[in-house]
Amino acid sequence: MSAVKSFLFSSALGAILLLPAGSASALILDVAVNGSDAIFLAGRTDVIIPSASAPWTTGTHLIRHSGPTPEEIKETLPPGFSITAGDVIRALDPAVGGVSFFNGFGAPLFGPGGNGVSGSNLVSLDGISGYFGPQGPLVGVFLDDSIPSSGLAPATLDFSDTGLGINFLSLSPELRQIFYIGDGITSGGDFQQFIAPTLENVKTKKYPISRDLYVITNGKPTGLTGDFIKYILSPDGQKIVVDEGYVPVI
Repeated sequence: MSAVKSFLFSSALGAILLLPAGSASALILDVAVNGSDAIFLAGRTDVIIPSASAPWTTGTHLIRHSGPTPEEIKETLPPGFSITAGDVIRALDPAVGGVSFFNGFGAPLFGPGGNGVSGSNLVSLDGISGYFGPQGPLVGVFLDDSIPSSGLAPATLDFSDTGLGINFLSLSPELRQIFYIGDGITSGGDFQQFIAPTLENVKTKKYPISRDLYVITNGKPTGLTGDFIKYILSPDGQKIVVDEGYVPVI
């Protein structure tokens, strides 16, 4: 979890304020995001995006409409920038811009907050979490240096009115866990903060979104089961845990 990247999706975002962990200084980054930037392609430098009229056949489990779309625009990789675990990210100014949904070019356009009337409930894909909340808003995801092409996806965050909502002041998503950004401010005008996870915060439970993994056996583990558990707890086994971005037990 030493190197973390943030990738953004949806309408144009003017400027981002990056507050490095343990530093009194800040960086200002200008980021432009296209409506075709697909959050599930964040970090996917391993895929070749087919033409808009062709289906996805390799590299990802993305699915397209069976027939032509009004725009016939193919997906693009979302932009990102390098950050460090513990960094705090927030909008310097409210995000602006708009995208349309399956309506061709032009109006109606929906801003960074998306179309909140119908909402979206997307399942996880290729190691990246699902998304539940307003339809088509500006969202982000923290990644490490590995390509998120497989593996167990983190839990889906709930940004509906009965879940986290969209007026939170601070959010600490997991790696590969999609989070709502919108225009970056609450309805009361407060700028929202997004904090990249750190290993130490996970260990001390200061980082609120984490879960323990238990290995439960029927009696004392023996044979292959015992050997497997011993390997998990061995230096070689724990190295794999660390390499995959998880917290070691030793």
